[in-house]
Amino acid sequence: MSPQASADLHGEIAKAIRGNNFQRADIAIRSLLQREPESAEAHLLLAELAARLERWHVHANALKSATSLGAVPPAKSHDQQFQRSQTGHLLVCEWGHGFWSDVAHVLGSMLLAEMTRRTPVVHWSNASLFSPGDNENAWNLYFEPIGPNIQLLPPEAEFFPSPWSNEALNSQAFCQVRLDRPGGSYGIGLLPRHEQMVVSDTYVGVPDLWPWLEPGDVDFGTSPVEAKRRLARKYLRFRPHLVAAVDSIWSQHMAGRRWLAVHIRGSDKGVELDNLEEVNNLYPKIMDDWIIKK
Repeated sequence: MSPQASADLHGEIAKAIRGNNFQRADIAIRSLLQREPESAEAHLLLAELAARLERWHVHANALKSATSLGAVPPAKSHDQQFQRSQTGHLLVCEWGHGFWSDVAHVLGSMLLAEMTRRTPVVHWSNASLFSPGDNENAWNLYFEPIGPNIQLLPPEAEFFPSPWSNEALNSQAFCQVRLDRPGGSYGIGLLPRHEQMVVSDTYVGVPDLWPWLEPGDVDFGTSPVEAKRRLARKYLRFRPHLVAAVDSIWSQHMAGRRWLAVHIRGSDKGVELDNLEEVNNLYPKIMDDWIIKK
């Protein structure tokens, strides 16, 4: 990267941090550090972002790296004395895409709730692709509940992002609220929030949050895969009738037989692929041939 291009990128990252576009800044900094691991400026930017996110272990390490590479530490010091509330909630709603994409978003949000010491509340509204539209929590159709019913949440709580409110929860108009919220108010941007009610309405994955783990966090020192497995074991508890259905299918159709698991796309994938049905019709022969050859 040329010196001018590098300087331009540094400027764009600093602008993103100042504009609270933390997710964008994080992606750019990680990419920059992969290409220029000895860039003192990149480490300083990471330190600044970490301070804005109140992740002080990451901040200290990044500042130490920058100083060792010859950077002069900023004169401004950050207040690290804030004690995060133990009483806040993190409301996790669907983000409106495929089933396992929404489930992965829930797992990332569970990590976010643990990192911010918040009580998680998962609610999939009528906007979920997997809701029957009955104003009930569609998450509970598939998994055991996480957190209390949204009707039991504090009615006068202060919300973040700003379009969210108690009225928005009751309206079930989750998609519209998501569209109206300010940019940057999702993912790692929710880490430093102090409001009593914070809403995770846009995809955040475990790998997005993992680099920001602190020594006091459960998954500190693990890998993203290990963290995701722990979160799945803790939070993804299928409803008993679904477990019984899976056990029945296994015993009747799979136990003692050779079989092949194939992910065949439908629903939302039809928007991306015009000839989806034609592609899907190719699968049976390919699967039969694979099983015969094996």
